[in-house]
Amino acid sequence: ARCVHPGGIKANHLKSARFYTGGGGTTDHQLMAGQFQRAGRTTPEQAALIIIDGIERGKVKVLIGADARFIDWIQRWLPIRYFKVLGGLVERMTK
Repeated sequence: ARCVHPGGIKANHLKSARFYTGGGGTTDHQLMAGQFQRAGRTTPEQAALIIIDGIERGKVKVLIGADARFIDWIQRWLPIRYFKVLGGLVERMTK
């Protein structure tokens, strides 16, 4: 089985995505979409080329972007603290 792990892709898909307000009721859809858009570093065309290359090389896991590689690294090296570490990073990014 093969799996693609996309990081932040520069695309407009969040503008029409379903959105659920956070537990505190303070999360704004437009704000979150804007933050994700700014965080996206990989274009859809670059992502497609990375996926094709991964398939041609027979990779089981294709990681797209530095953020996807970072998350993969955290999951492998800090499996117990993974959610805490990512939660702290997300909190810093949204301020």
